[in-house]
Amino acid sequence: MSSAQAIDELARRLSERLRADRLFRPGDPSYTDTTTLWNGAVTARPSLVVRPRTSVEAAAAVTSAREFGVGLSVRGGGHDWAGRALRGGLVIDLGSMRDVRVERDTAVIGGGAGPVTS
Repeated sequence: MSSAQAIDELARRLSERLRADRLFRPGDPSYTDTTTLWNGAVTARPSLVVRPRTSVEAAAAVTSAREFGVGLSVRGGGHDWAGRALRGGLVIDLGSMRDVRVERDTAVIGGGAGPVTS
């Protein structure tokens, strides 16, 4: 299977598991928003971006990428100066995983949680 075919199959699989507003490809209206970093010199653009809202969705993206042999990177806050968050065929953008909860004496913080401003 070629890399383009693997990306197409991965996109098909993820579209079965996720809502359409969580999967982005070049040409989609929100694709640019999901691949823009603060460092404008970074020009890497992945073949596919998924924006999960739960750890189950993120795990499905990781498992599916591995199944199809597609390279993977994770975008947390997008602050890496070198743009490593946009490497690979699939980027998992954690920006929608902003939940913060405290369970007993442990804080559970989503990968997309940012600083608290007042």
